[in-house]
Amino acid sequence: MGACGDDLTFQLIFEIDASFQGPHTDHAIMVAVVRTSDGAVVAQQTGSVSGTADPAFSFTSLGLLEEGEAYRVHY
Repeated sequence: MGACGDDLTFQLIFEIDASFQGPHTDHAIMVAVVRTSDGAVVAQQTGSVSGTADPAFSFTSLGLLEEGEAYRVHY
C-alpha cells in the first residue's frame, strides 16, 4: 500500500503471480477489502485465474483506504 499524491489517499494493488496458474487456472476468485474497525467491505472484485497472464489475477483500487485505518484482504 502506498501514498498517492499529497492528499494521503492510498492505493492497494493485490496480485497473484503466475505460480498460482497450474492448479487454479480458470477458477473463480473474489477479493474483498475489509475495514477491521467495523467489518465493512469497502471494495470487492470477482474474476478468474488466468492460465496465461502474469499476474494471473490483479486487483487495484485507488482512494478507498483511509489513513489510520486497518484493513484485511480476503481472497
